[in-house]
Amino acid sequence: IGAATVIPSGPALESASEPVSRDVQLAAFLGLFGDGTADSPNAGLLIGNGYSYGTVAGDCTKTTSACAGGNGGLLFGSGGSGSAGTAAVYDDATGAILQGATAGGKGGSAGLIGNGGNGGTGGTAINPGKAASPTTATAGLGGAGGSGGFLWGEGGDGGKGGRAQTTKGSAWGGTGGAGGSAGLLGSGGAGGRGGAASSTEAVLAGNAEGGNGGRGGRGGWLAGDGGSGGAGGGDIADFVSAGKSGTAVAGGGGA
Repeated sequence: IGAATVIPSGPALESASEPVSRDVQLAAFLGLFGDGTADSPNAGLLIGNGYSYGTVAGDCTKTTSACAGGNGGLLFGSGGSGSAGTAAVYDDATGAILQGATAGGKGGSAGLIGNGGNGGTGGTAINPGKAASPTTATAGLGGAGGSGGFLWGEGGDGGKGGRAQTTKGSAWGGTGGAGGSAGLLGSGGAGGRGGAASSTEAVLAGNAEGGNGGRGGRGGWLAGDGGSGGAGGGDIADFVSAGKSGTAVAGGGGA
């Protein structure tokens, strides 16, 4: 007669199954509650804050666009901030543009209660101006601020427009991001400042223009102030061509 088969029971069986059940329970819990991370920026379904990029250097790993901030939980939690846009890339030898500057990431939005996240700064455009003919430098737009909670919460601020600079030709600063709107109660976010711009090309004086400021976010439908418009971007000091400032538009207030 062969050896009898031993079937585990009691504590031995329970200890073998407990790690699996605990992992399942933890995963379910984190799906409902918890803050977002760089890899999974949105918060738990019900409660938690969205992840803000820039918390750790290099946390946004995208190379051709910015990362949007994570959304807050449905019941409670604030949105996270978007990352800065990627900078324009130029050929070192010719100055030809290889990749344009991108807009900053949009701020995450809240659910019922919480503040919207701030938009990221637009990508810079620093053109070395090595091409034979005049070239342009166009910076990225600032990211829009996220919306505040439907019941209560402030709108996130718009990101600053990117900075533009060239040694030959025109430079255009990025427009500031729009401020996020509030829900029923709360103030709108401020519009982002327009990006500065400048050129060292003395022959083409006046060919640099700062970006417009972003529009302020709408205040709460029941109560709350509209966000202030972002200031227009000016010229960068110590450069030949003076930049023109853009306009600023405030958001509407609550009823």
